[in-house]
Amino acid sequence: MRRRLIEALTYPRLIVLENMSLERCPQSEGFDASCDRCRNCDLGQECHWMSCLNNFDDLAHKPIHTIHASLLYSISLIEARNEQLQHDSIACTCESCSWSRDARKLSREFSRRFVWMFATNERADKRSATVSSINKSVE
Repeated sequence: MRRRLIEALTYPRLIVLENMSLERCPQSEGFDASCDRCRNCDLGQECHWMSCLNNFDDLAHKPIHTIHASLLYSISLIEARNEQLQHDSIACTCESCSWSRDARKLSREFSRRFVWMFATNERADKRSATVSSINKSVE
């Protein structure tokens, strides 16, 4: 699942890079949240998102929910672009619309798995707490 989430970020990363005017960036693509220029720049969140994804190797070590959050953000970016270009999000077969549908499907799959894992772990924690309290009462 982690690999699929990371791979899904490739397309939006290329689109954002293609559409960003990095020659205007005084930070040379190095987003700095403490810098007033970066916080008020018209490249804004896309630049921040790109700086977080610049080292794809590092994604393998990030928590999976962080990678999923990046995917959700990229879906919103691509869908906003598609809407601006007046694409039919359901019927259009272009690469961008197809990616968006596939990414949403992947996100739903992740959410189902994550919720199931969380519920399973929560039940296991409750069983463990119950066993622990029984053991204490027996002592």
